[in-house]
Amino acid sequence: MKRIGLFLSLLWVLCIGVFSMPAVGLLEDIQSGKFAASGLKDIQILPDPSRYARLSEDGKRLLICDFTSGKEVEVMVDLSEESMHPMKHMTGFRFSKDATKILLWDETTPLYRRSFLTTYYVFDVRRSRMSRLTEKPLQRDADFSPDGRSVSFIHENNLYIKRLDFGSELQVTDDGAFGQRLHAVTDWVYEEEFGFTKAYDWSKDGTYVAFLSFDESNVSQATYPVYGAFRHREKGFQAYSDWYSYRYPVAGTNNSVVSLSIYHLQTRSTRTLTLPDADVEYIPGIRFTEQDDQLAVFTLNRRQDRFRMFFVNPKSGVYTLALTEQGEFYVDPDYQSIQFGMDFFVSVGEKDGYRHLYLYGIHGGPGKALTSGKWEVTQFYGVDAKAEQFYFQANREGLDQRDVYRVDRKGRIERLSPGQGVKQALFNSDGSRFLLRVSDRNTPWTVFVCDAKGAVLKKQAFDQSVSKQILDLNLPKKERVSFEAVDGQSIHGWMIRPDEKRYSGKRPAILLQYSGPDSQSTLDEFKLNWEYVLADQGFVVLSVDGRGTGGRGTAFRQQTYLKLGALESEDQYRAAEWLGKRPFVDAQRLGIWGWSYGGFVTLLSMSNADSPFAAGIAVAPVTDFRYYNTVYTERYMRRPSENLEGYTRFSPLQRASELKGQLLLIHGMADDNVRANQSMDYAEALIEAGKDFDSQWYPVSNHSILGEVHRIHLYRKMLRFFTIHLKP
Repeated sequence: MKRIGLFLSLLWVLCIGVFSMPAVGLLEDIQSGKFAASGLKDIQILPDPSRYARLSEDGKRLLICDFTSGKEVEVMVDLSEESMHPMKHMTGFRFSKDATKILLWDETTPLYRRSFLTTYYVFDVRRSRMSRLTEKPLQRDADFSPDGRSVSFIHENNLYIKRLDFGSELQVTDDGAFGQRLHAVTDWVYEEEFGFTKAYDWSKDGTYVAFLSFDESNVSQATYPVYGAFRHREKGFQAYSDWYSYRYPVAGTNNSVVSLSIYHLQTRSTRTLTLPDADVEYIPGIRFTEQDDQLAVFTLNRRQDRFRMFFVNPKSGVYTLALTEQGEFYVDPDYQSIQFGMDFFVSVGEKDGYRHLYLYGIHGGPGKALTSGKWEVTQFYGVDAKAEQFYFQANREGLDQRDVYRVDRKGRIERLSPGQGVKQALFNSDGSRFLLRVSDRNTPWTVFVCDAKGAVLKKQAFDQSVSKQILDLNLPKKERVSFEAVDGQSIHGWMIRPDEKRYSGKRPAILLQYSGPDSQSTLDEFKLNWEYVLADQGFVVLSVDGRGTGGRGTAFRQQTYLKLGALESEDQYRAAEWLGKRPFVDAQRLGIWGWSYGGFVTLLSMSNADSPFAAGIAVAPVTDFRYYNTVYTERYMRRPSENLEGYTRFSPLQRASELKGQLLLIHGMADDNVRANQSMDYAEALIEAGKDFDSQWYPVSNHSILGEVHRIHLYRKMLRFFTIHLKP
């Protein structure tokens, strides 16, 4: 009997391999970038409203294209023709304000999620001449002065200014040191949670540079092993792993002490300014307004329930309070989108419980609502000052929709993007035209050129060959679904059913979710991800955005406050219950998976006596928020000392003994964000509880487990796991 059982097991594994071949082919095509679309993210707008710039696919040419036709009209930089060019290829570029000079960079060495080290070059357009920015090795976060005659950059955590006219360099700071003091660049937690790395700005007349400094010396260190030494054979064989340490403040511990300084170029002097509010914990941005003597300073208190914007005069150091946002639980202002005019500024606020545009006089004041209603502004594009029009994206037509609008000072709104789906806009320099990228959940991307009123002028050629290849796949359709949570609130999402001609009877089903605060995973936009691979193998796939997710106002988003995971996992139970009642679904063969916060919800959803899930996959999961960083965690949970019950009650680590179903635990060992110790400690808790589980570790991968080879390995592993345990 044992021999027969072994034979049948081997036969089953062989069948899995055969049945998976079409899916693996699609999986490899997706991960190879075959269906990747360039979209609008790779375009840079030029001062000439009839032009934009982009790189060629091979990074050898910097192209100038006609804004309306999209056709190439000029090759600004061509590395393939100039053997003397020091660059091999371009990975990024930035024009000076007058477009007479270009910053170029080639190979990059990633630091964390957004930051990288590189070698910068300056291309003089008028002279058609390229030169290296500095002889100092590896720089970061370089930028032009407003007049284009200087370039600021950071080297080894110190701020420098290169005077292009004279070839001289000014060293603004000299005590920068990794892990101790950072100048003009953010520390790890600011980069991860506030989304920026360049912590400095030039005044409009080029007289001042304002910058932030971070004293990290009292922030606790995190350390992880650096594997993969065999890949660097030129260094010789290494028998021991290296170690990487960096400052990572976990919830309830010390943050960096941040300070604001002003550097005056003419006197070459620096002074540090004292903030007027003693309760400031974070400065998540500084930016000069259109006034030469006005620097905007954004501040948050530790609990993050009060956001303030101050204006400071760089010469006198005098502060004035311009804007305050106060929240019952927390505020999550879109301070990066605040835009300044000569006599006004525009901000996205939540005063009526939904994110809307507010117009303020340049010195602040009560502000005037430009938009209102039970819908949300999701992106603020900018202002046409002459026409007095404000352009934005919003979900006014539906929760899963995104459209482009404009509104005037009287609050009159015009929709500029007809039809269903998600639309994104990129405006030219004078606001007279914009590129409109359109897709819905079953239709790939199309790009149109529109005038300021939304009239279509031309269809662009962006991504059309890729879109055709996708349509030729005849993918199954995503269906919009909705049901009620246990408390009666509506839950929305989408579902994919496998081909009924290939797969009959009741099918296994998998829930894909992220579920994090203010996220939305089920927009009406096209995304070619592995849900189609699962459907190709006979799985029904469901994805829903539960309570706490975005687009539905402050009250809906903040109902998870102090109890992250409680409502989100409850909504996944409800989704499984709804799904199990479909006549084409086998309720005994339900799976769930998620990444990061989604992994956290996956583990909680499986750690309950009534869990309906037979199998689940958690990739890089948070297993206890006491391990996670200050900014994110305390925004939603406060410090552990203030909310210990919330931390422990909804901790997968504390509930490891309650795990039900088959689990695959996955983590990158070089994850600087959700550090791998979270999964390691959870694995030990499962072992101590006598719980069997599968695991997969990626020794050199970070939180995203990037790289084609690694991604294909990852998704093959997950596909095999679900195929074995849910048996499609």
